[in-house]
Amino acid sequence: ETATVGEEATATLHVLDKESKDYVEHEVDVSCELTSCIDNASEKGIVKKREGNCYDISYEPTRRGRHQLHVKVVDQHIRGSPFDVVILPKFATPTRFIRAVQKPRGVTINEEGKVFVAEKGAGDFSIFDASGNRMETVPAASSFGSGWIFPCGIAADDDGNVFVTDTQRNCIRKFVISNPIIPSFVVGREGK
Repeated sequence: ETATVGEEATATLHVLDKESKDYVEHEVDVSCELTSCIDNASEKGIVKKREGNCYDISYEPTRRGRHQLHVKVVDQHIRGSPFDVVILPKFATPTRFIRAVQKPRGVTINEEGKVFVAEKGAGDFSIFDASGNRMETVPAASSFGSGWIFPCGIAADDDGNVFVTDTQRNCIRKFVISNPIIPSFVVGREGK
């Protein structure tokens, strides 16, 4: 299952008793909670009773990534719970292309909607806002002294770090995205 950051996700739960009959005699305690698989942070969902034995379950995720949705009736997980849910970042409708990049080899988007592009032609990586405006460029020469030759892949994490692979130097470089951007470490060898 998937959901999107900032958008309500809903489901309907039909509660049955042990003999698979409608459980309509009285209202039961139904709960839902969305838990991050990364740090176990949780967000409570909303449960609303409908007619008969049906309950509307909803949640509005605030963080992207892998989560589990715990749905319980009288403090017992329902069949299949917890459910695996991937929370996707919320993106604005693309209104323009990112132009003026030189041989882009990798692209990623962080939780804030910033777009990171590794450029082979320029030998650097650039940061764009969600509208495609270039915010900053990190040139090869300013990175770790020796620079890089062929930035190829790029990834961003939720802690404000960017990882760039250099296939010619056989390494991965980590950058802390701050003001200014700080080269943090190199994994692998930097030899040719």
